[in-house]
Amino acid sequence: MDKKLFNLQEVLIDKNSWYYDYMISNVDNFMFKLDTDRLLYNFRRICGVDTKGVESYGGWISIKSNGASQFEMHYISALARLTQSMPDYKYNGKESALDRLSYMIKELKVCQDNYAKIDPKNKGYLNAFGIENFEIIKTGTRDLPNGTNAWVPWYFMHKTLTGLYDTYLYCTDKDIANLAFEMVLSLAEWCGNFLLNMSEQDRQNTLKVEYGGMIEVMYNLYKETSNQLFKKSAEFFMESGLYGDILLKKDNLTGIHANTTIPKFLGLCAKYEVEKEESVLETCKNFFDMVLSRTYSNGGTCFQEHWSKAGQVDLGRISEETCCSYNMLKLADYLYRFTGEIKYMHYYENVYLNHILSSIDVETGCKTYHVNTQFGYYKVYHTLDTTFWCCSCTGMESFSKLAYNVFYELDNGVEVNLFTPCTLNTKKYSLKICNDYIYQEKCDLKVLKGGKFVIKLRVPTWCKDTCFVKINGKEVSADKSTGYILLDYEWKDGDLIEYNLPMEYRLVSKRAFYPTHSATLFYGPIMLVANLGPAGENQQKEHELDEQTEYKGKIVEKIVLDNSLKNSIVKSVNNKQMTFTLKGKNQTVQFVPFFSAFSIRYAMYMDFVL
Repeated sequence: MDKKLFNLQEVLIDKNSWYYDYMISNVDNFMFKLDTDRLLYNFRRICGVDTKGVESYGGWISIKSNGASQFEMHYISALARLTQSMPDYKYNGKESALDRLSYMIKELKVCQDNYAKIDPKNKGYLNAFGIENFEIIKTGTRDLPNGTNAWVPWYFMHKTLTGLYDTYLYCTDKDIANLAFEMVLSLAEWCGNFLLNMSEQDRQNTLKVEYGGMIEVMYNLYKETSNQLFKKSAEFFMESGLYGDILLKKDNLTGIHANTTIPKFLGLCAKYEVEKEESVLETCKNFFDMVLSRTYSNGGTCFQEHWSKAGQVDLGRISEETCCSYNMLKLADYLYRFTGEIKYMHYYENVYLNHILSSIDVETGCKTYHVNTQFGYYKVYHTLDTTFWCCSCTGMESFSKLAYNVFYELDNGVEVNLFTPCTLNTKKYSLKICNDYIYQEKCDLKVLKGGKFVIKLRVPTWCKDTCFVKINGKEVSADKSTGYILLDYEWKDGDLIEYNLPMEYRLVSKRAFYPTHSATLFYGPIMLVANLGPAGENQQKEHELDEQTEYKGKIVEKIVLDNSLKNSIVKSVNNKQMTFTLKGKNQTVQFVPFFSAFSIRYAMYMDFVL
């Protein structure tokens, strides 16, 4: 039942929307303020190429950290997508995403070629750190002779492979795309030869160190080439014990590192895409459900980067790693495409709105690493050029593809799963979502190119009993039993579908071992947080675990309601700023959408006493 996504260049975000404002912030305020030669510094250093008189950036990609290549290659992945999703973008009216991507790929090719000259037996190698990092972890240690630590080299290798592969998939310049494909195949061959020369003990030692999405990228390359070396390389990293337990629904996730684990199942999805083995799909579905039992109200997961028991989430400043949501959305997309089960799209909408879109500071373009779920604290963002956290990496990519998953192509039409303002334009279909459902509580969909085809509209769980459809002003009967409204018509140019999506207040409880009434307030799909006043201090941090001062204001965690939620809250919208004033018996509290809570202290969970 595989479904097909449209290309990113066929679905463009409305430039007048706040979604586009967030995309612009990502590139204008952050990505294009970085210097490409400094980002290339460690690749050039390792490969014996002139470093152009610049220095490496610091933080996670400094020389001493051995963490280089992660950020730089996510940067390239984001640029590749931006060539499609923001084709008209030019930084300061001059430099496009394609300009910057072309320069970096060509320079990395120089690095790869030069490395082959200085070390012919390792032809194809390309990275921002040395091969000794891979050699040392085979021995069961990470301590390098120069006093540094070999951190997670295969995790970083996955980023290098994926950055090149993404350039091949998304770059609009076919010459650059083909060059990147040539490079990634050469590097993947180096990986395969290195991996398959290991002893079993070497392999076991290697698997103890986080290896990211090596299974996924190797299966993707196998899918492209049918090269058995790539398939065997993917199989090298597969942990049969973990997968076997999950297939049998033995939940062994408690206590393990979340973002180390999720990519292992993305790898299984890539395997299923090639081999269609039903037990593999069942394993991935079981895993998704186990993670779902450990999510916060907005779909984020993990506490201090690890999972607690099923059915339990804990509050704290170090919760909801943003990379986990990035990867879980990839998993939801895989599973939806494989199964068509609508629950994956319901999940996708929640995480997309209430974690991913909530992870950026629009003023700086910087992103969150961990998300605070504890009463009275605030969001912490990375700095412009001194941190380079993992979540700043995935964050760049997330905001380069905000139109992803809005539309799916059917055999006989178009499926609408998200209601983000954007335009679909292909040879066969042309549709435009004209407004923002978040503010107007409806999705106006205009048919720009007529014809006989189906339009399927996802029925959100938060308004399944109240949503309705009008076509050219006339309400039509709609069967919602499948989770979709199916509209099968001979469409004319200019036909208008009004999909009314009334929003109501609701409380979502996703916690254990805390006050009985503790919950998060939602308005339709939007998670709201209590505004506890200005953060009052710098929210950009050098280190993700930097201390924060406690909240000392007057608002308390308990709200005693005198009436229903509907009759206790007044909604106000002013120039796209949405606020909700809740008047309780004991206090009056203002709530705002989490995606607009940039520089405030907030409460995600409160004790609502009805």
